[in-house]
Amino acid sequence: MMKTVAKITLLLFTFLLHALNFVTAETWSGLHFVQSPTNLTSSLGKPVKLQCHLQGQGGDDSPPDVIWFQGETMLEMADTNQIQLQVDQDTWVVMSTLRIEAVQLTDMGAYHCGVMDGEELTRSYKGHIQLEGLPHFSVEPQRMSVVANKTVSLLCVAHGPPEPVHIIWLQDGAPLNTLDDPMSRSPSYLNLTGLNRTSSFSCEAHNRKGVASSGSGAVTVLPAQPRDIRASETTNSSLHVTWEPGFGGVYPVTLCSVQARVAGAEPDSAPGELVHNQNVNAPPAAITLAQLDPFSTYEVRVACHTSQGVSEWTPWASLRTAEGVPSGSPVNVTAGMNGSSVILKWAEPEGPINGHLLGYRMEYRTPNSTWELHDSGLDTELSVNLTETLSNISFRVCAYTGAGQGPWSPVQTLALIKPEAEGLQSRDRAPPAFSWHWWYVVMAIAVALALAVLMAIYVARLRRKETRFGEAFEPMMESGELVVRYRARRTYSRRTTEATLNTLGISDETRSYRA
Repeated sequence: MMKTVAKITLLLFTFLLHALNFVTAETWSGLHFVQSPTNLTSSLGKPVKLQCHLQGQGGDDSPPDVIWFQGETMLEMADTNQIQLQVDQDTWVVMSTLRIEAVQLTDMGAYHCGVMDGEELTRSYKGHIQLEGLPHFSVEPQRMSVVANKTVSLLCVAHGPPEPVHIIWLQDGAPLNTLDDPMSRSPSYLNLTGLNRTSSFSCEAHNRKGVASSGSGAVTVLPAQPRDIRASETTNSSLHVTWEPGFGGVYPVTLCSVQARVAGAEPDSAPGELVHNQNVNAPPAAITLAQLDPFSTYEVRVACHTSQGVSEWTPWASLRTAEGVPSGSPVNVTAGMNGSSVILKWAEPEGPINGHLLGYRMEYRTPNSTWELHDSGLDTELSVNLTETLSNISFRVCAYTGAGQGPWSPVQTLALIKPEAEGLQSRDRAPPAFSWHWWYVVMAIAVALALAVLMAIYVARLRRKETRFGEAFEPMMESGELVVRYRARRTYSRRTTEATLNTLGISDETRSYRA
């Protein structure tokens, strides 16, 4: 679009110039250039000036405008100046000057002047601007990073004039080639293999005018990518990851960054979406990723650091944790009678299986037997033949993987009231356990009965003594002292008084007192 507008503007300008000259052409005559631009040699950035002289006769109006061309391109915006000098009464000279304050490479080329003579364009001879001096660079060594021990290619381009230009490469100030080497001709490529140390590269451009130096470009040597990422040890909740750090040139690897994510995450996961993001010292080139889910795939990548920088990340490596046991027990466990058999049914556990489901195990027992274990494989139904059809059956089910079995379902009991009954409901809890509260009540009653029997025996023996001795031992108080009263029996024994007192249990003190 811009090019089209420029062309239209140029055509319009040319048309107006032709129209102006057409109007005034009859007043001028003998238009010709008496001086054309000369050949000019300068240096880059220096000011230059070109002139041409147009001579003509007649005309009372202002002289025609001199047009400058570079090649075939009209210079509309060029810095030009035009002066008219009267040679005699009918002859005049127009001196037109083109100035370039700081000549550039794009300014080199052929220049000429032109003027419209009627409908024709009168041109001067061509003059050339040629630049000569110290070489100048269009491409210099750039700052870059390369992997240690890999090939690196650098480019340096310098120009005259004068030509030719030859280039000397320098590494940390030391030359790498001579002017006689084929690679010295500009443009010059420097290919290095096995660069193991960070270096600074620059160029020297030589021509017959002298030497110019380019800027320096530092080439930083980074470590190669780590390799051989693998899990040396796996559990159902952790991965022990090891790797081999890449070659870092003369700079040892001191640190490695490890990132882990769940497989299937977006390719460009942000750090917040990672399950692990940590820096570890190297050596050893190893880390344990803990608190992982069983039987799950994780993607791990590693990048290692030297004093010069960090390597590229490795591709994501897929690692899997070991199998675990199922997290939950089978659900919807039911039982029903089918003749003399019990049909047990269940559904797959609702929680994570944490591995490959290998099957189900079922345990059952009757009141007169111990637990019996059956493996149903992957079937969710099992038939149990009962030897005692009038007994209750308790049962439970669990799922298992290669790592072992998961939790048992709650023990359920099927009460078999009649052998021919079908579709009996299962109870969700086991038979009630023995209650110690009733044991305490029974013990209390037994102790109370024992105490009552002992009291009865004691009272009976006491009553028998009182009946035998009467009130002989009823205590009474006389003159402040205890007195034992007794009555003589109507029958008397032949025993002596001493024997009688002994029989009655009267102490010696009492006997002496009565005496």
